[in-house]
Amino acid sequence: MKHRVCLVTNYLSAGGLERVLTRLATYFVEKKEVQVTIVTLFNTQCFYSLSDKVEVIYPNFDILAINKHVRIIKQFFYLRHKIKELRPDCVLSMGVETNIATLLSTIGLGIKIYVADRNNPFIKLSFLRQLLKKVLYQKAEGIICQTNLARQKVHGLTKHPNIVVIPNPITIFENDYVSIEKKNYIVNVGRFIKSKNQRELIDIFTLVNDGSWKLIFVGDGPCRKECMDYVSQKGISSYVEFVGVVKDVDRYLAQSKIFAFVSTSEGFPNALGEAVLFPTASISYNCPAGPEDIIRDDENGFLVPLGKVEEYATKLKMLMESEELRTRFEMNAVSDRSKYSMENIGESFFNFMF
Repeated sequence: MKHRVCLVTNYLSAGGLERVLTRLATYFVEKKEVQVTIVTLFNTQCFYSLSDKVEVIYPNFDILAINKHVRIIKQFFYLRHKIKELRPDCVLSMGVETNIATLLSTIGLGIKIYVADRNNPFIKLSFLRQLLKKVLYQKAEGIICQTNLARQKVHGLTKHPNIVVIPNPITIFENDYVSIEKKNYIVNVGRFIKSKNQRELIDIFTLVNDGSWKLIFVGDGPCRKECMDYVSQKGISSYVEFVGVVKDVDRYLAQSKIFAFVSTSEGFPNALGEAVLFPTASISYNCPAGPEDIIRDDENGFLVPLGKVEEYATKLKMLMESEELRTRFEMNAVSDRSKYSMENIGESFFNFMF
């Protein structure tokens, strides 16, 4: 008899959580022959590819056209009704707010609820959300965290006995650009927001560049113009390029000798993981949370204490000057590919839930 699982999410639009959920759903139906139904709390069409075998249920009412408090009540009854109707073997919810809603709406149904906690463990929740998380997470059958640090924080809050660490699956790019010669490029991939800290990378690059290197930013966001203006003010526009959002991120990884990551806060740093495993020699701040789960310092990359600008600049300069060091990091990173494959991550979810 097939296992039946219900996956619950706010949206199926573009985003890290949504990408993991859709990939997991496809893995379950295609590789494990699990019957999968996704229940969303908002009416957004699926951005990522999804197996035709996966059923998706959207709310049958206009979420945005109603009062927030009325919306929450309607979503509660909608979610309870759908899960009760589906009678899955278990439910997997992703994201703190969705987890709270799922645990509340399934009280008394006798169905196993698993929650995937995906927030940066140091993000401060409102008093009410923190209280609900503490109380309701204790009712979950199991909790999945992305990093060891997140697991410690969640266990400290909930004292739940069944918490496991399962990282995100990381896209392993097939290197279709083997003929491309690596250039003196340092690449950074990420959305231009404060926590991605691109402005500080501009300062670091200014300290170490001898005129033979170029810094390339891939991504877009509200802080992009500020960073572009800052580059102009520093008079280094000829050494810094902003390419915007691109689909072929792997092409930039292939032609760059170094990947530089300077985030101050992460839930799980997918861009860093993709770069390390490509492999492109990488350096990162050890921010909460995730980089220390991906990089083993001085083995497959450099891990620098958060905020240590001078140390970061020194390590980056070492990478720029040593092809031998870059090659060693890249060779050591290849062995980690299977750890973050969809097959391995999907199997971990399956074994934990079933």
